[in-house]
Amino acid sequence: MAKAGARKKKKAPPKLSDEELSERFKEAARAIGADISADQFDDLFHRVAKKKPPVKPAD
Repeated sequence: MAKAGARKKKKAPPKLSDEELSERFKEAARAIGADISADQFDDLFHRVAKKKPPVKPAD
């Protein structure tokens, strides 16, 4: 017997394939005007991404 006022679980939306996700990403990038070459991306990425300091071995 179900509890009074119990909520029903919502169904999760169907998962998209990698190809569908890729296309949606490209469409969103075009919509916001993100149009750079791979070389420009790499340059920007290296400016933003920080290298993690080397981990010292435990003694």
